[in-house]
Amino acid sequence: MRSRSMVVAAVISLLCALGAVGSFIRASTLRSDAAFLMLRGSRQAAEYASSFDGRIAEQQLATFEQRRAVLEVARRWQVLQLVLVMSTVLTAFASYVFFLFRRLREQLMDALPEEDRAPHPALARAGRVD
Repeated sequence: MRSRSMVVAAVISLLCALGAVGSFIRASTLRSDAAFLMLRGSRQAAEYASSFDGRIAEQQLATFEQRRAVLEVARRWQVLQLVLVMSTVLTAFASYVFFLFRRLREQLMDALPEEDRAPHPALARAGRVD
């Protein structure tokens, strides 16, 4: 029989892992968008160098500001990804610890003499007997 805490920790670990993958995909998409904006800004710089038109310089500055904003959002997604990866590892470890506790409890129950195997009073009142 599986302990409820072990299953809950495993499910939380799986959800954190899925969230980390989603965060990675979102951050990757945003970094790709930032690379596109950098390329557009570089082309605007080349166009400005050939014409010295002030409007093009303003467009280039606006493009670089957009790129900075996109990279800031990508950084937030990357931080979320890191937190979710650490949460995945911690909850997976917790699930394993709960598994070990359950096995230890079963081994201790098997080591007890038959007359000492009465269920815990709180479990008997709740109607749960392992």
